[in-house]
Parts: sequence; structure tokens; C-alpha cells
Amino acid sequence: MKYIILTLMLFFTTTVFAIDQSDTVTRTQFEDLTIQSGGVNINNFSMREDTSFWDRNMRVMRISFSARNRNAASKNFGISIVGLDASGNPIWAMNLEPMMGSISGNRTEEISGSAFVPQGTLNRTQRIWYRVIGNF
Repeated sequence: MKYIILTLMLFFTTTVFAIDQSDTVTRTQFEDLTIQSGGVNINNFSMREDTSFWDRNMRVMRISFSARNRNAASKNFGISIVGLDASGNPIWAMNLEPMMGSISGNRTEEISGSAFVPQGTLNRTQRIWYRVIGNF
């Protein structure tokens, strides 16, 4: 009986993600990337290096993308993104997710984020590693 209870506790406390996808791609492949699963479509990635809104002497990497949820129920997800230089070393990183980690049912949202970087980081970014985790 003890083992049945422990097994049931493990079953109900373990989160199973319907999507857990990662890859390393070029900048061009990243901007053309489309991730589709379970009625959710993530695409239209764009990235740019810009002057920080908060401090005009600092630079930021800005990334934005679209997320569309064709389901009636909300879906949760997050994307971790790491920019790599020509040697494969990480030179910037960020985690992006919809507000409150959830995209409402039958909605399309723009999701964006930024990270402080040294000037010229976008030009040094050769490849991008990403990982998407979500319940769709």
C-alpha cells in the first residue's frame, strides 16, 4: 500500500511538458524559426541591438516574436535563448515568456525581452541556442 501511495504522489506531482524542444541554429534560421505544437504557433522572431531606454550609454539585445494559441484554454511556455560567438562561447542570454507565463486561448501575442550587452554583440552572434518548454 505504501508503494501505491508513493507512486500516486509522484504521478500527481510530476509536471509533464508536452513540448521540450531545443536546437542550435544560425541567426537567419532563428529569424525564420517556426515552432508548432498542440495548437500553439511561435514564429516571427526578430532581434536587434539597440541603445538602452534606461541608460543611453548602455546597449541591449532585443528579441521579439509572435505566439498564437488556437486552443480555447490558456497555454504556458517559456523560451530560453543564448547567443553564441564564432567559437561557440555564450555572449548573451535571456528567458522570454508571455505575461504571467501564459497565453490566453484563441489569442495572438507579441512577446519581447532584452538583455544588456557590449556594443557590437549582434554582429558577433553567429549561432543561437534555444529551448522551448510548455504544456502544449
